[in-house]
Amino acid sequence: MPKRVDHAVRRDGIIDAARAIIMERGIDRTTVRLIAQRAGFTTGALVHYFGGKSELIRQALERYVEDYDDLSVAVDRLRDPSDPVLDWDEVKRELLATD
Repeated sequence: MPKRVDHAVRRDGIIDAARAIIMERGIDRTTVRLIAQRAGFTTGALVHYFGGKSELIRQALERYVEDYDDLSVAVDRLRDPSDPVLDWDEVKRELLATD
C-alpha cells in the first residue's frame, strides 16, 4: 500500500525551515541546500513543491506578513476601549500561536 503524504504539512515544514535559515543567515546567504537539510528533504523535493528558491522565499516572506497581520490584530484588540470584556487567555493564545 502506498504511503500517504500530507503535502500541506510538508510545504509548511519546508517554509518553516526556510524562515529559520533566513533569520539566521539573511536572504542572500540562504540556499536551497540549507533549507532542504533543515527540513529533512532533498533539494529536488523543494523544487517539486515550490519550483525554485524564488518562490520558496516569496512564500516564506508572505508567511512573515501573515504572522505580522495576526499579531497586529491581537494587539489592536488590546487597545480597543469599546471591547467590554477582553478574554486575556484568548489574546495570549493568539499571540503565542504566531511563533
